[in-house]
Amino acid sequence: MTITEAIEQLDKSREQISSLENLNKTQRFVQEKIQKQLLAGIEKLSISTKQKKARAIQYTANEELIEQIIAATFLVKTEERRQTEERSPNKEPLKIKSKKEVNVKEKDDKETCWIIGICQLPDGTIILADDKNRTIKRLDNDYKVKDHCDLGSGPLGICCSGESEVAVKVGSSKDGKIQFVHIGATLSQTRSFDIESGGYFGLSFFADKFWVKTVNGINIYNVSGTKLMSIDKSFSNEISESPKGIFPAGADSTSQYISDMNESVAGVDSCRTVTKVFRDKRLSGVAGVDSYRTVTKVLRDKRLSGVMAVSCYQDGILFMAGFLSDNIIMFRNDGICLGELIAAEDNLRHIRGMCFDNKHKRLLVGNSSNKLYVLELDD
Repeated sequence: MTITEAIEQLDKSREQISSLENLNKTQRFVQEKIQKQLLAGIEKLSISTKQKKARAIQYTANEELIEQIIAATFLVKTEERRQTEERSPNKEPLKIKSKKEVNVKEKDDKETCWIIGICQLPDGTIILADDKNRTIKRLDNDYKVKDHCDLGSGPLGICCSGESEVAVKVGSSKDGKIQFVHIGATLSQTRSFDIESGGYFGLSFFADKFWVKTVNGINIYNVSGTKLMSIDKSFSNEISESPKGIFPAGADSTSQYISDMNESVAGVDSCRTVTKVFRDKRLSGVAGVDSYRTVTKVLRDKRLSGVMAVSCYQDGILFMAGFLSDNIIMFRNDGICLGELIAAEDNLRHIRGMCFDNKHKRLLVGNSSNKLYVLELDD
């Protein structure tokens, strides 16, 4: 019983005595006895309460921990974990489940579209570059043109350069620039930086650097526009025996892919050293270059010529589009050729723009026409 409860009962007992005048001696004795017991209980509770000491809690900072936090270079470290699960070498290649064509020509377009590049932002937004109509176009979820940005000059390359930003290559054969476009409520041009030999198709973004096609090879710029180095045509000798040049065909999270415009494509890291070669007599070469510019792989198939677009499927399969051979060939990341997805007889001519839509799991293909080809794959 608490002190408050005891006092309440004591008051109740007193009220009973005062309200009942005809209480006999026995009844009055009982009520007085109850009151004495309640008073004794209240006294004990009061003494017990006074004897209990208040406890003060004090918090002291751990100075050693504070010093460790201040000295630490990071509190949380994130790492991208590469998928190790790969397709079995004997597994059947991907097949086209369905194919549709979407008209991407706008009312104000004066020329037949020439889709020279397609890229996807982290939120899934698709942006395509239309060289003949001098615009880049944002697509909706049905791949129809939502809005566009007039560049004043035909785009010669496009790549995603930020969460809501794309970089576009524009210019002439002597000079040019990398124009950044913010993708928000509208498409708006922001900053830019000058480049050499801007009038040649070819732009890729890998390891926080821009890989820009030039008359003599590839120039590499940082995001501020500082030219870091050049890779000349002699590099293509690391890819194949009969190169026609080098071209930055695309990139994934581990490699920049450089085509020799003939039979090979090399995967290169940022140190430009070839470490792995993908070979198939039917494919033009492509080199895979990792972030240290080391050539990590080379892919070849004689059926493929003039690779100008490389895109990566969700489980590491690479799609390579031949601009001259009018086809798309698939490779596993370990170099095994999985065959043709699109053959020359499918009449998809002069493929220059290609992007795998990770949001909807479809391969998007563009060329010198008003159509965007949407391929849904069945694996």
